[in-house]
Amino acid sequence: WVAFLLLFIGGPVGLHHLYLDRRKHAYLWITTGGLFGFGCLRDLFCLPRYVDEANFILGAADEYVSERFRQDILKSKQPHRKLAHFFAELVFAQFYAILGRGLAPQGSPPWLSSALGAIGAGVGVWLVGTASVMTTFSLWRTCAFAVVAELASEGLLGGGDGVSTLGMLAAVIGGPWTRSWSPPAQQ
Repeated sequence: WVAFLLLFIGGPVGLHHLYLDRRKHAYLWITTGGLFGFGCLRDLFCLPRYVDEANFILGAADEYVSERFRQDILKSKQPHRKLAHFFAELVFAQFYAILGRGLAPQGSPPWLSSALGAIGAGVGVWLVGTASVMTTFSLWRTCAFAVVAELASEGLLGGGDGVSTLGMLAAVIGGPWTRSWSPPAQQ
């Protein structure tokens, strides 16, 4: 009940995620206001699973972790990737790519702005993909996929006025491709 109370009190800034030790998820909420408020609505339905996950990691007694959640963890060799995660990765990739491009100084070469945008897209994908403390994949590999695809598309297609779809898709597909359970879930 504490997590639900924190969702209602400070949902847009991720208080419920901080309480459940989902720091990356809380960071996403802090930087976007809970995905501009829409994420808080989704969390109303996802919060029971987040609580199960936190209790599972803490080694809580069986009555605090649903049997369905426990079976999902034990039978899967790799974390599930849902369609909602794919779309969230695209949204946050775009958001962080815009922030990354904004870091390029005025008058810098176009490739620098593109590379910073691609790194931002990679960071956005990684944050969403690893928001659960039970999943992991490589940040540097995700960013590398995005940067290579972005610079290649800029060289082939010209431009450099925005983050290319190819760079974002490379981050969304390439990074999570290596997704695995983090150590607490493997016990």
